[in-house]
Amino acid sequence: MKLLLTFAAFVSLGNNKKGQTKMLAVALFAFALMVPSSGQAQPLTTAAKPGNADKKPALPTEINYTVTEAFPLVDRFIGAFNRSRELALIGNFAGSFVDKKRNVTDFECAAFSDGATQRLTTPLGINNHGDIVGFCHDDLHQMESGFLRSKNGDLFQFTAPNATSTVAYGVNDFGQIVGRSWGPFGSFSFIRSSDGRYQNISPPTIQALVQAVAINNSLKVVGHYSDIDGQHTFLWDNGQFTELGVPGATGNSDVRQLNNNDQALMFATVDGVGSHYLYDAGNYLRINSPDGYTWQSVNALNDNGEIAGFAIDDQNGFFDIIARPSKK
Repeated sequence: MKLLLTFAAFVSLGNNKKGQTKMLAVALFAFALMVPSSGQAQPLTTAAKPGNADKKPALPTEINYTVTEAFPLVDRFIGAFNRSRELALIGNFAGSFVDKKRNVTDFECAAFSDGATQRLTTPLGINNHGDIVGFCHDDLHQMESGFLRSKNGDLFQFTAPNATSTVAYGVNDFGQIVGRSWGPFGSFSFIRSSDGRYQNISPPTIQALVQAVAINNSLKVVGHYSDIDGQHTFLWDNGQFTELGVPGATGNSDVRQLNNNDQALMFATVDGVGSHYLYDAGNYLRINSPDGYTWQSVNALNDNGEIAGFAIDDQNGFFDIIARPSKK
């Protein structure tokens, strides 16, 4: 399987210390470029964008946050967190679960390619029960499987039907998993039910390549699809694709997370400046850096509207931070 690996950080971090550079080198999310399996074309609409046609007070265009927790950035970073602020951490090799009392439990997948010397367990999503999903991979790339780790520590690896490689990106509170698989018949994004049944997310056009990255309790999904016109960000609801795009953005908008309030965490470049955005009920709110910190990457969003990612403080120290929306 051919993978396109992109840094979790979207902007240059400048000169870093040796340990910080090593950590940032593992801050990767995997996006595959493969031919999808054929599917029924689905309807496509465009999400509402902020306007002021009735001359009402202008809708907000930005949102401020206040830091509630900060962790020195060493050899792992927050990949996802839930409304109880339990964390799924991505490390150099193992994944980690952090409970509300900030006790850390490392975990690893059990099955890898024969002869692999570098075995990686990468968590990408967590639900409100503390169940974590992600994927198991190694330096030989002969076997890549999704995993579901329950809060009690049980870890189950799985591969979608007719696939040789599977990545699990997100899980909702009903145990439904969204992910993507590759195999001899192509690539497809799927929803896996808690009893192991798979539903293919059919592309909006026959040529499109779909990558779903997050799912909520309403069975809504966000992700990307690529076609002859480039990459598009979407919200999928019961078979219908709604295209998401930050107004004025150049190039492609990116989406990372979706919570149970239908808010999505996005990234886009507007007027030459790359920024993170919160999509909320048709509005795109630019996420400002909290006092004392400058965002380098915002990776996670929970049901409280809190966000998490890594940032530089005023003394040029690197931290994972959790921040809540500031009171108006």
